[in-house]
Amino acid sequence: MKFVQKHFDCDEIIISKGDKGGLYLNKEMLYSYPAVDIVIRDTVGSGDSYLAGFLAAKLNGHDPIQIIKTAASLGAFVTSHTGANPEYEREDFDIFYYETIFKDELITSKNILEALKTPEK
Repeated sequence: MKFVQKHFDCDEIIISKGDKGGLYLNKEMLYSYPAVDIVIRDTVGSGDSYLAGFLAAKLNGHDPIQIIKTAASLGAFVTSHTGANPEYEREDFDIFYYETIFKDELITSKNILEALKTPEK
């Protein structure tokens, strides 16, 4: 990866490895994240979704660990549904994200929804 980074003069490289997880190399460090444990329904669109999650988190200023977690989660979310672009609400992905990324913590869907609500002004 360092060779590719140097040869093509690119600061960052991301690699989706499907059920083997993913890698993100920036100027400072190589980040590796395992695949999210899901029931695979359809892999069409999963790589594109991985990239979309990566870009959304990066453009929103998240740190590298959050970026690769979001990428892995969105790719897995789409893979766990049928079709390359399944219909879903943002809330559906948010619940999936918190249930898969923080599966070892005691978090319920109700707690997730409460945490995601923004206070009204």
